[in-house]
Amino acid sequence: MSACPRIHHAFLTELTSPPLERKGWLASTGPTFFAYFLWVAYFDQLGRRTLAIGGLGWSVLGAACGGLLCYLLLYRTPALWGQRTGRSSSLLCTSTFGTHGSLTLMHGLFGAAQIVIMAIATLYACDWIFQGMNLYGFINVKLLKPSALDLGGSPARKLELRSPLILFTSLVWIFAAALTGGYLVKIIAALMRIFPIFPALMLALGMLLTAKGLPSFRPLELDPATAQPVVNGGPRAFLIMIQMIFGFFAIAGAFSADWGVVSRSERDVKLGGWVGVGFSSWTVATLSLLTVAGAAGEYAAPLELRNTPGVGHYSYRVALLLGVPVAVAGASFLVLGLASLAQACFSAHVFALRLTAVWPGVSRLVWVLIGATVAWPFVATGFAIRLEELFTLLGALFAPIAGAMTADSLRSRGRWLGPRPGFHLPGMLAWGIGTVVGLGPWIATWLGVLQADWFQPAALYAFLTSFLLYRILARMGLETQPMEVMSDLPAASDGISEETSPNEMPEAQISGLH
Repeated sequence: MSACPRIHHAFLTELTSPPLERKGWLASTGPTFFAYFLWVAYFDQLGRRTLAIGGLGWSVLGAACGGLLCYLLLYRTPALWGQRTGRSSSLLCTSTFGTHGSLTLMHGLFGAAQIVIMAIATLYACDWIFQGMNLYGFINVKLLKPSALDLGGSPARKLELRSPLILFTSLVWIFAAALTGGYLVKIIAALMRIFPIFPALMLALGMLLTAKGLPSFRPLELDPATAQPVVNGGPRAFLIMIQMIFGFFAIAGAFSADWGVVSRSERDVKLGGWVGVGFSSWTVATLSLLTVAGAAGEYAAPLELRNTPGVGHYSYRVALLLGVPVAVAGASFLVLGLASLAQACFSAHVFALRLTAVWPGVSRLVWVLIGATVAWPFVATGFAIRLEELFTLLGALFAPIAGAMTADSLRSRGRWLGPRPGFHLPGMLAWGIGTVVGLGPWIATWLGVLQADWFQPAALYAFLTSFLLYRILARMGLETQPMEVMSDLPAASDGISEETSPNEMPEAQISGLH
């Protein structure tokens, strides 16, 4: 135990916390992950660059493969590792990345990612709720139109700003959501156990109302990204779809061990993953794709409203506006927008919790205010709605974490060997190189490579790179000896503090892209 004082107090808190209550998959992973994929930011833009060039069959097939890969690679092994050891993701990865590496990635990096999620959730909440109010005649759609701020002449130097109504409302809502998430997260979590049934009903109803247009749907002949004839549209759509789903789930996959900790048995881990991750991701994606394809087929034209704010080009948002009766579309916008606001609350809570664990001298109130302040510019500029780029970034950062942890778990045969001091070279190097691989589409775009689609699914490549590199470096003998800890310490929850019930934490962390 002599080495224990060298462990950061955040890990000592987890090591000495009481074990979590273990539950069956129907009471934990299954419904929680299903609600996670019902967030509108997941499925709104899935068809934007897949249906348009590859059609419905390739897109649905890509969604099925994406969900299956999320379960097999990102979820299964880390979750089983957590179930067998009773240790959280933050503790387990001290073996993979070292104590300093775990603090950097699982607390610092993860906390920073919540700022992006908070921005996405707030922008979707404002945009969709106001769009619903517009459909019911309460506000004019012109009040939602964004504007461009000229920064120097060329079109590339123009900064888009959301409308004054969105700017003011989002500023108020993001701070309200941050404060609510900081202090009332248990109430929000209780409400979200029931509320997801309404987004599910709206999604299914939208699909039924647009189904008559499915036989007439055809993909575009000209690629919207290049204005050239579509080449290999089906395979490209397949790869992009895997990237969108794998990148979206990567941040949750990096923390899959937390769900193993609260799972009653290995059977619950596997069933919860099959249903909650593999099946739910594919079902939600397919329903949204059918809705968009049906609306496009009915109107026999590209789904784009030039006078409507938001993302057009085969998005679920525009499919609702064009293909669904006004009353149903308005209700869908309001329900999905309210659910997105809950995600902002969860992200603020997790951001404050993670950063407080690392820097306890700064109060939770200060952290939530910092998070809201940093997140709002992403809302104001509309950057938070560029989901393909953001999913690429999050996938590049977090898929390698899951890859290295999976390699470490398999190498140790499901045992936790204990924390390694400092930054553990094999894990950190595997994560760093994996992240560079995951950013391949960004790098290709920056270099002017037009067919950056062939770098997809970059998040999957990032996972595989990190996994293989950790195995190679470990075989080369670069692993350091773990630190000694008391063997009789109880299993702990992830990020437990005196103000947070251990049994509340997994549901709070899965929301908002985790």
